[in-house]
Amino acid sequence: MGKRYFGLCGSSPAWLIAEIASSAKQVLLICKDKRSVESIEADLRFFLGSEQVLVFSDWDILPFEPLSPQAFISADRIATLNGLLTRKNYVCVTSIDTLAQKILEPSFIESTKFEIYKNSPLERDALRAKLSALGYSEVSLVEETGECAIRGSVVDIFASGLSKPVRVHFDAGSIAAIKTFDPDSQRTLDEIHSFLLLPVKEYSFDFCPFQEIVFAIKLRAKELEVPPREVARITRALRIGTHFPGVELFQS
Repeated sequence: MGKRYFGLCGSSPAWLIAEIASSAKQVLLICKDKRSVESIEADLRFFLGSEQVLVFSDWDILPFEPLSPQAFISADRIATLNGLLTRKNYVCVTSIDTLAQKILEPSFIESTKFEIYKNSPLERDALRAKLSALGYSEVSLVEETGECAIRGSVVDIFASGLSKPVRVHFDAGSIAAIKTFDPDSQRTLDEIHSFLLLPVKEYSFDFCPFQEIVFAIKLRAKELEVPPREVARITRALRIGTHFPGVELFQS
């Protein structure tokens, strides 16, 4: 039977979790609500350091509301899930409500993430197609997570899990340089050797046969009691490549 602790207050719960993490290595901390997550996160970062603390946040939308989470929220969630798959030591903080929401299959992240290296052979248009498939929005100026911009032989990307966007320079079918830049001033900062490109959307429709997608949507729509007219509108939107608000709710 597990141990129970009583009378903890202030920063003592975070200190206790940090002590447990020193031997348990991988800890999942489930808080009662979003406010509790935010409260203990800061204390855990103090005791453990930011690198060891992962936060799996909620979508910040009401249950079954026909809206999609903001891109930076999905990007943060995906980066956290990737951290759970790749890190040996971590404390992951989340809430009960968050765990009640849809969560991506680990296989989706493993099959879609893409490491980009300096001097590796890669065409600009191939990267553009990859970015589109992973849910990145093409804009004129990259300022937020989930955005990309293409100007000649230069591609700017603000990828999931990165603190700063990157600027990828192409030359003769390969990557000549990768540099970080400031999203506010757009000034180039440091040159790096590689970065990990993760999805920024929490559904995998671009990687499934269309008929399987339609079947999954109809099945899920029946569970949610979605009107047939709305189901028809959704399937038409997907057929022409339009991703509708609230699409994450229809994952099987």
